[in-house]
Amino acid sequence: MNRGLVLVGLVFLALFVWFSVFDASVDVGEVRHVDGGGFVVDFTAEKPEAEIRILADNQIRSLAVDGIVVYVFNSSSERNVYYPVRYDFEFDFGRPGKHQAMILLDGGEGVVELSSAPHFFTNYLLLAGFFLLFFGLAPRRFIGDLSEWTVCLFVLFIYFISSGYITHSNDGSHFALVSAIVEKHSVAINDYMGYTWGVDYSIKDGSYYSDRTPGTAFLALPFYIFGKIMESSGLTHLFSPSANIKEVTVLLLPNIAGAATVYLVYIVLITLGLRKRTALLSSAVFAFSTLVWFESTHLMSHAISSALVMAAFYVSFRAKKMESAEVIFLSGLLAYASIVEIQNIIFIPLFAGYLLMSKRISIQRNARGIVGAVLVFAAIYSLLIGYNFAAFGEFTVKSNRYNPNFPEEKTFASSLSGNPVSGVFRLLVGSDISLAWDYSRGTKNNIPGILIVSPIYILGIMGLKRLYGRYKLETLLLAGVVAAEIFVVSLHKTVLTRHIATVYPLLFLPAAYYIEDAVRGLSRRNYFPAAIVALLAIASVTRVFYSINTYWGRDLWYPTPYIDELPTFMVFFGIIYLTYKLARKGR
Repeated sequence: MNRGLVLVGLVFLALFVWFSVFDASVDVGEVRHVDGGGFVVDFTAEKPEAEIRILADNQIRSLAVDGIVVYVFNSSSERNVYYPVRYDFEFDFGRPGKHQAMILLDGGEGVVELSSAPHFFTNYLLLAGFFLLFFGLAPRRFIGDLSEWTVCLFVLFIYFISSGYITHSNDGSHFALVSAIVEKHSVAINDYMGYTWGVDYSIKDGSYYSDRTPGTAFLALPFYIFGKIMESSGLTHLFSPSANIKEVTVLLLPNIAGAATVYLVYIVLITLGLRKRTALLSSAVFAFSTLVWFESTHLMSHAISSALVMAAFYVSFRAKKMESAEVIFLSGLLAYASIVEIQNIIFIPLFAGYLLMSKRISIQRNARGIVGAVLVFAAIYSLLIGYNFAAFGEFTVKSNRYNPNFPEEKTFASSLSGNPVSGVFRLLVGSDISLAWDYSRGTKNNIPGILIVSPIYILGIMGLKRLYGRYKLETLLLAGVVAAEIFVVSLHKTVLTRHIATVYPLLFLPAAYYIEDAVRGLSRRNYFPAAIVALLAIASVTRVFYSINTYWGRDLWYPTPYIDELPTFMVFFGIIYLTYKLARKGR
């Protein structure tokens, strides 16, 4: 333990408590409902500059302070979110004094609360205190060795504070399904349609359903329930400023999936014979120079799919002769990946062919395991069939066939009727080549292709030849999975870069050979390889950072929205850590 770091960390945490609790900039009076459907709140600004937080269970149509309108809802640029919702406003009154706020809600109905918003910089006091305590209390060997767990914990932490609530119809549709299952014990999302923006939903016989495959929602259930337990404790306000803490806790799922993918990249590179230092550096580069960072910050299927397929790739070649239990486990990974994203089922013949050609399994030796694998796959895949039957009353694997916004999704034939040439160009480059230099147009669903947003993948493609020279069958499996994913996605009518997120880690793996060249070159004072890798990595990190913070509900000037939610992060992983320690102690 480093007492100095611990002491400084405690000082930072004490400052955080002081500025958050005792240094409020606003003293709020009673909220009064007045004729005309408005709410009036008298408050006293203790300082010339005041930060006000408004919590409302309906859409705020306008806000006026001292008779001056300071906010009006713009239906063309803002969406109607699911309530309650939080608004933060900053005012410079020039001097302390008494003021009055007039709040108008949609329809004149609802409940509002007004309070002092925390100082922005207090979040960074909490962040600094957390890191200082962590490194102060951690064993010296743990930090000195820079273990893979240190790197993964750091990646997990960055992914968490980079997250941004439920901000889009896609993650909203997943969240609506989770909410309906837990709160209503139903797969119908009638009461949660606000989350879908009226875009990502299906309708059948007058009821509304999520149009997402259910695998992501099923995995999100324990995280939602954890948030619900925190909510029922009545202490939510101590952990989160969010109006709905369950929106915070479900984001832990893609955070963990992204960090797990980074760890899997590390252990796969070790298995491929790279040195630990190179594998660690490569996994760190992968974590922040590819869109896996982006996918790990919202509740979509992509981060989970990527982790499952990467785990399947590792399991398939880690042992020269697979035991029956490993065959069954591999089948389970691919089966669940196929109910997270239905196109993943096309990988099964590729993995089966690899296992037979590499003689890792044989029909005679693994007969029992193969039968078990088939049964496990059928059991897991039946969850998708069963969910769609419960929702739509028919046996189908397409959860989006009844989405009125995308009629082409009614059948596979119509949904896969796009132009594969333009589709591949869209996935690798973008909607047009100008996105390579025009950042302002490459936002939201127009994020450029992977070679533009992450030019580090150029090394990945170049490295395929070197990987093939050492691991022929593994390279064929890797290239086959990547090619199959890109081809199938390119056939869709709607093609977005994130639709091939599943293969982000696989395509990056060969780039590690050039990162190893860069490390070795530095020791020989040959700086050219390192300069090339650094240039591509910096360009990639910059573009990925821009893509994350120009997405819906994000802001380039506030890239760490979940820094407000650090107490929830600490509570969740604190419980995990204590449970782990108690379990080990009980052995």
